[in-house]
Amino acid sequence: MRWMMALAACALAGGVMACQSPGTGTSYSAATAVEQAGKKKSKYEDYKPTAPMKARFTDMTLALTRKLLERCLDLDAPMAACFRDRLLNGFDTAGIAEKRCPPGDDLEEQYNCIVVGSYSYRFVQVIGKQAEPDIDWSDPERSMQAVSIDYALTKLKNCLGGSSASDPTDCVMAGFIKELDLTEEEVEPCRSLTNDSEFGQCIGEAYGLRFMADGIARM
Repeated sequence: MRWMMALAACALAGGVMACQSPGTGTSYSAATAVEQAGKKKSKYEDYKPTAPMKARFTDMTLALTRKLLERCLDLDAPMAACFRDRLLNGFDTAGIAEKRCPPGDDLEEQYNCIVVGSYSYRFVQVIGKQAEPDIDWSDPERSMQAVSIDYALTKLKNCLGGSSASDPTDCVMAGFIKELDLTEEEVEPCRSLTNDSEFGQCIGEAYGLRFMADGIARM
């Protein structure tokens, strides 16, 4: 049942934006921020984006790093505090992450909690149809994967039981694309992929990259 791999990839891809973290450490000065800005240290550091999205991942990493440094390098306030404030301003649109993510000097921890947590919160809202999701902020990806699996199984049942002659994989992935409100322009690069698993991963990446772009614009 090849659809399983595609759906699993789409569900797991939701957490990939954590690999965008600009660096990690216990204290931040302007010098260390610049030195670490290009590094991607997280538990996702071995993640490999799909070929159609690879260049966009690199561009998004640089855009995030640039925005953080532009906003914080010339301030008298501690660097870590400024980074936290900018991340909250950009990504905590629900006003939940500020309460769930305690302040700290470790940028990676701040990033993973604020950005990945906020992303997961929004993803569960959309896919799970939950107005106020009760996600696990210590492991937000788990909440996202759980709701993805529930949605995929429900959609698969409908696809298999319907009158549509389309392939179950195509039917379920079309459901994800519709729920995530992805445009054809966002999805089109993924259509070059013939592997179902990679296509599902690419769809998740497209949504994550849009989330990042919107957040960076607000920072």
